[in-house]
Amino acid sequence: DNTYNPIYFYVPRRHISYRDRVLIVDDLVESVEELLENIENPVKQLAVELSYPQWFVEVFVHRLGIGETRELLEGLNEEKWWIRVNTLKADVDTIAEKLYEKGVVVRRDKDLDYMLEVIDYNEPLHHLDEMWRGEIVFQDKASAMVVEALQPSENDRILDLAAAPGIKASLIMQLTENKARLVLVDVSWERTRRMLRLLKLYGVDMSRVDIVVADSRDWRPRTTFDKVLLDAPCTSSGTIGKDPAVKIHLEDNSWVTRFPQLQHDLLRAALLADTDAIVYATCSLLPSEGEEHFKKLKHMLREPPIPGSPGYPDYNISRFVKRFFPHKHSTQGFFIASLAKNNP
Repeated sequence: DNTYNPIYFYVPRRHISYRDRVLIVDDLVESVEELLENIENPVKQLAVELSYPQWFVEVFVHRLGIGETRELLEGLNEEKWWIRVNTLKADVDTIAEKLYEKGVVVRRDKDLDYMLEVIDYNEPLHHLDEMWRGEIVFQDKASAMVVEALQPSENDRILDLAAAPGIKASLIMQLTENKARLVLVDVSWERTRRMLRLLKLYGVDMSRVDIVVADSRDWRPRTTFDKVLLDAPCTSSGTIGKDPAVKIHLEDNSWVTRFPQLQHDLLRAALLADTDAIVYATCSLLPSEGEEHFKKLKHMLREPPIPGSPGYPDYNISRFVKRFFPHKHSTQGFFIASLAKNNP
C-alpha cells in the first residue's frame, strides 16, 4: 500500500529526559527522511513532511503553488501569540512595561495600537496576573480585525449570531467605550454562561447587553440592527499552531464537510436580519468556508476597511474579501467578508 497517512504522537515532555528527547528526535528525523525518499509525488511528500492530510495540502497547491503552500503550512505549524490590551481596564504602555518586567517581550502592532505581538517569554503566558484581572486578552490580531471590519460606533445596535465565548463582543465594547448596544446569541447554554463571566471580567457594561440562548438558524429578532456579526463555527484550520489536534479532525471527512452547510444556514439567517451591514468571518484557510459562500453574493460585497490579503485568486470575488495568513501576517488563518445589503 503506497498511501501514507500522518501519525500524531503526544508524550508530555516532563516524562522524557533531555537525552531521550534528542535520541527520539534523531530517530524520527532519520525515519521521516527515509520515508520521504520513497515518495515521488511532491504534494504527498509535503503532506507527510509537515504532517497534514494530503487533500488539505492539495487545496492550497492548486491555488498558491507548491512553494507558497510550503511557506503557508510551515507558518501554520508555528505557535503565535498576540495580546489585546483591554483599554476598558488598563493602559497599553503600562501593560507593556509590566509584561517586560515579567520576561514577556512584546512588540506594539503597527495597525492596531491595542495589540501586542509576543516576541519571547519565560513563563507560561496563562499564568500572568493581568489575564486573570481582565486587563489583557489572548486574542489573535486577525480575530481583532474581524471586529475592526465591523467598524463599531457609539450607540450602534449590533447583533452577534455566534457570540460565545464573547471575545469579539468585548472588543466591540472596548472600541466603543461601552457605548454600543449588543444582542449576543449562542446555541450553547454552557458557553453562554462562560461568556457572561468573561464579559463581566473584561469590564463590559452589562446593562447594554442582551443575551439570547438560541439556534441562530431558527431564531428571528423582532428589531432592527445597525450591524450584524457572524463569526461562524468552522474547522478552525487556521488555528493549528495553537491547537495541533485540528489536524486529526481534518482526517475526518464527515467532520470537515459539516461546516459549510452550517455556515450557509447561519449566513442566510444573517441576511434575513433587518440590517444593512454584515461581517462574516471564519478562522479557516479553506475556501469552502470562505470564498465559496459569496460567489453568488458579489453584488453585496464591499471590501473590508482593514489590511490583509485578497482572497484566493481563482475566485472573481477575491478583491472584495480579506484573508490573513500565518506566513504573511504572523497571525492565524482567517477569512473576512463585509456585506452591504443595499450596496449600490
